Amino acid sequence: MMKSDILMGSPNLPEGRLFLVTGRHSYKASGADRFFNESDYVHFTSSGSNPTLSDVEKGRKAFQVEDFDYVAAVGGGSVIDLAKLINQSRKPLLAIPTTAGTGSEVTSFATLFINGVKTSVEGLRPNWFILDHQLLQSVPRYPAICAGLDALCQSIESLWSKQATEESKKYAEHSVRLALEHIVPAVEGRKDSQAYMLRAAHLSGRAIDISKTTAAHALSYSLTTRFGIPHGHAVALTIDSLRMINRFPDVEKLLGGTTVSGIMRRLGVRSNLAEFGIGNSDIDQIANLVDLQRLLNNPVHLSHSDLVAMLCSEVRPYGR
Repeated sequence: MMKSDILMGSPNLPEGRLFLVTGRHSYKASGADRFFNESDYVHFTSSGSNPTLSDVEKGRKAFQVEDFDYVAAVGGGSVIDLAKLINQSRKPLLAIPTTAGTGSEVTSFATLFINGVKTSVEGLRPNWFILDHQLLQSVPRYPAICAGLDALCQSIESLWSKQATEESKKYAEHSVRLALEHIVPAVEGRKDSQAYMLRAAHLSGRAIDISKTTAAHALSYSLTTRFGIPHGHAVALTIDSLRMINRFPDVEKLLGGTTVSGIMRRLGVRSNLAEFGIGNSDIDQIANLVDLQRLLNNPVHLSHSDLVAMLCSEVRPYGR
């Protein structure tokens, strides 16, 4: 397995012609453009979150115009995933996250949406990454919340995953501890907490690269594609219900009386499905669109009727 390297400070970037993939706003707003002031590059801008087949095809068309020496991705998890997918010829890849969320800079897979359905493409781990918490200071509040929730929840899922190992548990436990302490102050702009959340996200990526995610992620994709709920927020909406079902001792010991819904309320965002206008009439659709691969990784078997019952309990107080 190829190990990734951290390029710290002002890195000695690889030499040669660069294909640079960035978000529409975060590249300059974050200050990440300083890394490439002296570079010879072609700039491709992502059209939005959650890479689609159309996004990848546009990127590959631009990428194939000439022979590049390496690829760099600067942005959140979607931008890094898009760069992974564009890089069909497997040129060396540098990832620079500008959010503290997915840990995509160390994962071997990328998420791709085809006709609204999530697929996962394997074997795409970046060769290098740069972790610089100063790049997080320009992230707007709500995207920072969604990213932080994703880091926390995927570490929780990693702990109870069927594929968890001692190594993945070590990463996930450390990530959860950091996220519980620092997610709120990081969102409020405290720089040391932003640095810790970047570390938490990185560790969560290392954890799920081994263990993969479970039912919360399995349910999140349709919440994103059908109801427009950003990914990290979508994952967080079902994690507490799954805690009650999975009843995993290591997770409960770490979290104690803390709930993810409580963290969401502290951060001032909606904390249940009903607050997004999702009611009983939507439940079958959500359950039918679950990602079976991730669902099967959950420690407790969940049938379609189990999912429906769980989701109904999420909307019942406000359901239509």
